[in-house]
Amino acid sequence: MKFIGASIKRLEDPRLLAGGGRYVDDLARPGTVHAVVVRSPHAHAHVRQVDARRALAQPGVLACLTAADLAGVPPVARQLQRLLHRYAWDGGPVKISGTVSEGDEVAGFRVVHLPGHAPGLIGLWRESDRLALCTDCVYTVDMWGRDRPPSLPAATYNWDTEQARASMRKLAALEPAAAWPGHAKPVTGDVRSQLERAADL
Repeated sequence: MKFIGASIKRLEDPRLLAGGGRYVDDLARPGTVHAVVVRSPHAHAHVRQVDARRALAQPGVLACLTAADLAGVPPVARQLQRLLHRYAWDGGPVKISGTVSEGDEVAGFRVVHLPGHAPGLIGLWRESDRLALCTDCVYTVDMWGRDRPPSLPAATYNWDTEQARASMRKLAALEPAAAWPGHAKPVTGDVRSQLERAADL
């Protein structure tokens, strides 16, 4: 069958021309939310103040973020992550029966606080066999699911990347025999050197 240089009949045209196209905006999944960016209607204007009260009073409005809301917090991309986690990815907050702190014992493991990717991120450390369950302190997979050497999570997904680096160094200092991340394969071999190298990248 020859395609190069040939006129190929478009099979989708009748459906699209008859109004049968289906687009992302047509999807109505449970919990779906939409975002709208509102800009000044005046060219080159300098917005000095935004009063979000009327927007927040509208039915169905979940949030209204302005520059004032972003002062001292992570970039907009991180705010988007919070909204996605709450309303799209995992169904929102869950009830918990309790919390743990650095040094607590859980099923033969000691709790290690590893903040950075998230403020309350923890790992579990078992001294007897030097096993670390390090959740999202370390990634061994890239965003497309391909194996990679140990690395920090991408900065966009970190609460505080410098704190994440410090936590990875803290984990390395334990000198684990194996470090199991929350995603993909464990870090084995010279774990300390691999984690220190990843923290410095």
